[in-house]
Amino acid sequence: MYLGTNYSLDLDFSHSRPLGDQLPNLYTFEDLWKFFDLDASRLQWLAFHKELSTVDHYYRFYIPKRKGGRRRIASPKSELAKAQRKIKTEILDQIAVHFSAMGYRKNFSIVSNAQHHVGKAVVVNADIENFFQSIKLGKVRKVFRDSGYNKGVSTVLALLCTDSENYTRVYDGRKYYFAYGGRHLPQGSITSPALSNLCCRNLDEKLFALADDLFYTYTRYSDDLSFSSEKPMYVGVLLRKINILLQEQGFSLNTQKTKVQRTNRNQIVTGLSVNEKVNVPRLYYRRFRAFLNYCEKSNLQDELSNKILGRLNYYKSINLNLVGSLSRRYPWVIDLKGNFEKFNPKVFGLMGSYSFFYNSDLGVLISQGDKSQVFLVRDNHYINIKSQTKLVFVRDKDIQYGAMVKFAKFKEWII
Repeated sequence: MYLGTNYSLDLDFSHSRPLGDQLPNLYTFEDLWKFFDLDASRLQWLAFHKELSTVDHYYRFYIPKRKGGRRRIASPKSELAKAQRKIKTEILDQIAVHFSAMGYRKNFSIVSNAQHHVGKAVVVNADIENFFQSIKLGKVRKVFRDSGYNKGVSTVLALLCTDSENYTRVYDGRKYYFAYGGRHLPQGSITSPALSNLCCRNLDEKLFALADDLFYTYTRYSDDLSFSSEKPMYVGVLLRKINILLQEQGFSLNTQKTKVQRTNRNQIVTGLSVNEKVNVPRLYYRRFRAFLNYCEKSNLQDELSNKILGRLNYYKSINLNLVGSLSRRYPWVIDLKGNFEKFNPKVFGLMGSYSFFYNSDLGVLISQGDKSQVFLVRDNHYINIKSQTKLVFVRDKDIQYGAMVKFAKFKEWII
């Protein structure tokens, strides 16, 4: 069995340890290709690492960052996506994460993360730089090894869940992909969120122990680290040791995003105010009211209804009283909101968890606003567009699907 230079040395399919009751029994390469319902050659093709290839298993594109710059997204193509989805549901979702991890977990959100830090004398926020790119194949393989799988199975699973950065060149009319750098978790992959939590279990344990020793509360939401304490002490010690622990675990601290927030200012955790209760930051709320005033004076309520409803649903998930207050101050908001609440409860419940809306002739497009799930809601029903068509990735000049481009707000498309 050969899966590429430097990635075939650990294809030893012996010496498995006992697996958990919920994990599938995978001991050989044959077990793997049967598990994925693929031919052996097809699984080898999906997992094979090439420095130079004419095939790329990912759609790659850029989305704008909130504070400037671009973020590169790698979304798996259909065959790899199917394999990753099986890994996530049947393996990764069965493995416990550290209780301090608040992101990418069912029934957890930025609200549940912020609740741990309400009413504290000091709140310290830190950020891991290049989070997903810092989680290399070795860490991913260790997750599967620690779960009991042998080296061979763990290596194949890790190869299916990781990828290298690449650049393209066209030669003699044919496109070639040149891989560079080591394999890491691609941002946009189905398995990357769950694996990021599992790869950070050791980091979470150490940071939790550090926080406990210094009388702090610790949580992590993806790459955002939050610490809070009722006693504003040891802040300098905490920050130094955070930096040391991150480096020991193969991460680096983004010093530009480190913030120490005391009670004399607005304390923010994952974008939410936590001074007295979890709430929308006052500045954001005032800006949104100003935006509604602008819409009202310029008669742009219908034209900008997608943005208005997206923000209202965001506020609804945090503080329902804010939505009521806005509805009383701007009665026309009720009419906009009513158009969406006419959907059946299951559909509206789905829509309540999403933040971005776009009205089009096809129906109402809703999403988290990035590469994840994109739903089309129409006639009291909804479908997952991402799973039913390959036309999610389109160019700006495509008139028929121009609404999707505007909705997603992608700056650049790479087919």
